[in-house]
Amino acid sequence: MRLSKIKRASIYADSFDKGSIEYREVHKAINNVFNEAHLIEDYLKAMSFSILGQLDGGDGDDSEFSSTSIVCGRMPHRCKECHRLMPKGERHEKVVGKWEGAWSQFRTCLVCVEIRGAFFCGGWTYGQMWERIEEQLFDQFNEQCLACVDSVAAKALLQARWRAWKGLDDGDEGAARDGIRP
Repeated sequence: MRLSKIKRASIYADSFDKGSIEYREVHKAINNVFNEAHLIEDYLKAMSFSILGQLDGGDGDDSEFSSTSIVCGRMPHRCKECHRLMPKGERHEKVVGKWEGAWSQFRTCLVCVEIRGAFFCGGWTYGQMWERIEEQLFDQFNEQCLACVDSVAAKALLQARWRAWKGLDDGDEGAARDGIRP
């Protein structure tokens, strides 16, 4: 809604001569509103991170080298983090590299990639993301945690996992643990 108002104001400003005072004043007001919106968004994200802190990713060693890409699966694959079966044709992250002298490959669904990106700033150990989240985040889980992720799917998965961890879902605890999304 805010962007549509900014767009209308910009069209209004363009009706003036570009060198006129009115033109400059309207564009100055538009920039102030736009910058203020970004400042508020940045402030809220900073506040949520300062309250939550970044999670410790574990004792994962850095790779000797690796390659990360987003691919479209030519066959079903299982997400390394939530263990959900990703059907053929689903886009996901594929990481191939060498750790401790051995070649490894990890496939992660984009929802887990988003969650991992929001809560882990440094390294992490593949396959331990949800264990770390349960250990370090779920005790203080609140709406600020949900504000750290953008997609509805990521918010839903975080809520489902938290509810299962908390014991609030009677029959769905196993489904949430296995990465089955509501």
